[in-house]
Amino acid sequence: MIKNKSVLALIPARGGSKGIPGKNIKPLLGIPLIAWTIRAAQKSKYIDRIIVSTDCLKIKKTAQKFRAEVPFSRPKALARDSSSADDVVSHALSWLGRKEKKQYDILALLQPTSPLRNNRHIDEALEKFITAKQADSLITVKEAGENPFWMKKTNKKGYLLDFIASKYSSKRRQDLPVLYIPQGAIYLVWTDKFKEQGSFYAKGKSIFYLMKEEESVDIDDLFDFRLAEFLLKSK
Repeated sequence: MIKNKSVLALIPARGGSKGIPGKNIKPLLGIPLIAWTIRAAQKSKYIDRIIVSTDCLKIKKTAQKFRAEVPFSRPKALARDSSSADDVVSHALSWLGRKEKKQYDILALLQPTSPLRNNRHIDEALEKFITAKQADSLITVKEAGENPFWMKKTNKKGYLLDFIASKYSSKRRQDLPVLYIPQGAIYLVWTDKFKEQGSFYAKGKSIFYLMKEEESVDIDDLFDFRLAEFLLKSK
């Protein structure tokens, strides 16, 4: 708990992965990928319960081996490439409410594809969230590496045009506004607000927790996997 508010960590891990087959349980430095996130959540000072949402028996067994709960099976309809994290969260909260009559104040969605995110990041994000006035959600971000104000598109004749018509298109890098990209490591939300709005992006009341580029690897393909491996070895 944090300031008398209960915290549920939900780790979404479907079985299907086109980029890397079996990605969520593929060994990363000898440890299944999902276990890096389970261990980070277990080391958090504030998380009360850790649940994995999966449709895959192998992922279920791996999660349970590392002492995470898997109290339900995710429906196949929510385990497709097109399935949204919002729908997965809604299913989990609905199941807990119906089957266990359980409710939690804060939900922390922790993607298993972010192994560089650790318990310090989780706890600092929760501390920022709980002290923020009127914030409905918190999302981890990194600074944008490529600024869209410098990006170009082409017209039908093949000539370059500004992608975003702006006074910033000809400015120096240091004169450009700082922009951020959500990087998927941590999403926090008041559960009652999520049930009301069905999303982490809560009508302009989302705050952010900034993480470094080297902490923000989101594993989608083998290159990302090797990069995460290299960065973890370098620590």
